[in-house]
Amino acid sequence: MRLSTLSLCLTFTVLGHDVLSHAAFADTAPAAKTLNQAAALPVAQSPQAATATIETITQQISRADQAYAAGQWDDYQQIYQHLTKQSPERGEFWYRLGLAQMHLQASLLATSKPVTTQADKTQSTKTEASKNKQAITAFEQAAKLGYRPGRSYFQLAKLAASSGDSKAAVNYFLQARKFKLVNAEQELLGSPELMAIASEPNYQQLLWPALPATATAAAKWQADLQFLATRVGESAYATESIVSAVQQQLRALAATQSSDSEQNIVALMRILRQLASGHSQLYPPFQGEMAFHAAPIRLRWFADGLYVTAAAHPYVNLLGHKVEKIAGITPQQWLEQAKTLIAHDSDSGLKYISSLLMVLPEYSRALGGDTKSTALALTLQATPAAHNKASHNKVAHDKAAQQQAQSAPKEISIEAPALSMADLQGMVSSQLPAADWQAIVPSQPPLSARQPNQLYWFAQIANSPTFYWQLNQLRNDDSVSLAQMMQQLDQAMRTHNATGLIIDLRQNNGGNGEMIPDILQFLQRQPALQQPGRLMVLTSGRTFSAAALLAADLQALQAVYIGEPTGAGAVHIGEDNLVLLPNTGLAVAVATRLFVRSTSDDRQTSIAPHLQLAPSFAEVQAGQDPVLDAAIAQLKLSVQ
Repeated sequence: MRLSTLSLCLTFTVLGHDVLSHAAFADTAPAAKTLNQAAALPVAQSPQAATATIETITQQISRADQAYAAGQWDDYQQIYQHLTKQSPERGEFWYRLGLAQMHLQASLLATSKPVTTQADKTQSTKTEASKNKQAITAFEQAAKLGYRPGRSYFQLAKLAASSGDSKAAVNYFLQARKFKLVNAEQELLGSPELMAIASEPNYQQLLWPALPATATAAAKWQADLQFLATRVGESAYATESIVSAVQQQLRALAATQSSDSEQNIVALMRILRQLASGHSQLYPPFQGEMAFHAAPIRLRWFADGLYVTAAAHPYVNLLGHKVEKIAGITPQQWLEQAKTLIAHDSDSGLKYISSLLMVLPEYSRALGGDTKSTALALTLQATPAAHNKASHNKVAHDKAAQQQAQSAPKEISIEAPALSMADLQGMVSSQLPAADWQAIVPSQPPLSARQPNQLYWFAQIANSPTFYWQLNQLRNDDSVSLAQMMQQLDQAMRTHNATGLIIDLRQNNGGNGEMIPDILQFLQRQPALQQPGRLMVLTSGRTFSAAALLAADLQALQAVYIGEPTGAGAVHIGEDNLVLLPNTGLAVAVATRLFVRSTSDDRQTSIAPHLQLAPSFAEVQAGQDPVLDAAIAQLKLSVQ
C-alpha cells in the first residue's frame, strides 16, 4: 500500500519529531526577519543616507508582506523587482521575486478562459512557458547565490513541469534532493505535474519507483530498499564512510532479504541506527499488512521503575501496576538491548522513547523477548495506586486485600490491535487517544499538570512573586500565538514585580527552531532575570530537538537546570526529513543538518541538569511534583 495519505497537507508528531508536508508555494512568511535587521547597502554613503536607505528597505519589505497577505501579487512582484535591482547579491530577494511571479501566474491562470481546442491548449502552454521564464530566472539566481537551494530547485522543477519540459523538471528535482529538500517525496506527491512525469518510464526509477500492484512483496521491498539507499546518500548528515556503509547494507539487505517482513523491518531499523541520530529512524509501520501492533495502554518511567499510567477498557484495572517484565525481559534489560535498534541521542531520550515503543510487541520480539504473537505479554506487580483507576473512579480496598494483591506478580497478555497513524499520533500526544481511556490522575494535581493539553501557558506561583511557564511545543497555537502569549507573560511579570521565572520544558519534544530567537529576546528583556539564579529550566528525556536547542541557548542566561538530562545535546544532528517509500508504505526519517549550540567538539549527548531529579510514582499519584518544588525552593534562595 502506498503512503498516499501523507501526500496532502499533513502535520503529525511522531516519537519526538515534527514531520511536515508542504503545500502550494510553501512560504507563509513573505520576508525573513534578517531582512529587517541587515539589508544590503551601497558602501559609499553618509550615515544619514544609510539610515534613510535602511528605513526605505524595511518599509518596502513591510509593504511586500502586506501585499502578500492580501494576495496583491502585482504589488508584491514590483517591490521585489526593485529590491533585486537594489541588492542583486541578496538571494532571498530573488527567491521572493520568484514566488511573486509564480503566485501572479497562478492567479492569471485561475481567471483565464477555459481551453477547449488543441490549438488553444498548445498556445496556452507556450504562453505559460514564456511567463514562467521570469520566475525561472529568479529562482536560478537564488539557487546560484546559495539561498535555500533545495526549495529553489524544487520551485524550478515545478515551473519546468508546468512548461512541458520533463527533462529539465527531473534535473531540477534531482538537484533539489541533492540539496536536501525536506520531505521531497511529499513535495513530489503534492505536485500533479511532477507526478505525471514520475509515471513516465524514462523517469520513474529516478523519481518515484512505484511497481505495479501485481508485483510481489519481495520485489516491492527490494525496490524500496534500493530507493532508500539513494535517498540516504542525498539526505543524511553523516560522514562519508557512515553513509557509504549504510547504503551498502541497505543494498545487501535488498539482495538477501528474508521472507519474514517483520525480520526485514527490524534489520532495516538496525541499519538506520548507524546514522547515530535520534532524528533518523524507521517509524513503526502503521498501515497495511506490515503494520506493527500496539497494546491499548500507556507506560511511563519514574524514579522507582516503569508503571502503567493510562489504559483503554477493558484494561483500566491495570492502572498503577508496576511493570516487572515485558515478554520475559526486565525493563532495564529492554533499555540496554534497545540501544542498537531504537534511534536516540541520549540515554535519557531512549528511556522516554522506550516507554512509547514498549507497548508494541514486535519491538520486544526483536530484542529477544519470549513472544510469538501480536499480544503484549506483561508481568505486573500491583501497588496501592493500582486500585485507584482515576481520580473520578476510586475503589476502596482494605489493607489486607491490598497487601494480598501486591504479594504476587500477575502475568497478563494484552491483545494488541494493528497500529494506525492515529495511534502513532496518540502515542506522543498529551491527550488520551480516546474518550474511553482512563489515566492515573491525582485528586489534587500539581500546578504543572493542570493544563496538559495546552501548547503553552503560564501562572503566578501561589504566595510568591515568581512565575511558572510551561512550554510544551515550539509552534503557534490556533487561538493565541506564542508571541501573543509572551506579551501577556511580560505584562504579568512586570505588573507583579516578578523576581524569577521557571520554564518547564519537560513535555517539549521540539517544533520550529526559528522561534527560539524571539524567546531569548523576550527573556533578555525581563528585569526579573537580570541576576544569576533567577531563571529555572525544568528538563526531561522528552526535551528533544528544537526544545533541546532552546535549553542549550538558555545557558547564556545563567539558567539553573533541574530534572532529568535532555533527550539531545547542545550539538546534535537533526531536522526531520521524511522519506516515503513508494511500494511498502514505510516512512523513514533521515536527519539532514548539524545543529551547534556549543563548541564543535562538544560530544555531550544531553544537557545535564544542575540538580538531577525525577519523581517517584507514589509522588505523582499523590499529586506532588518534586522537580517543580525544587525549582521554587531554589528561586527562594536566589532572591534572599
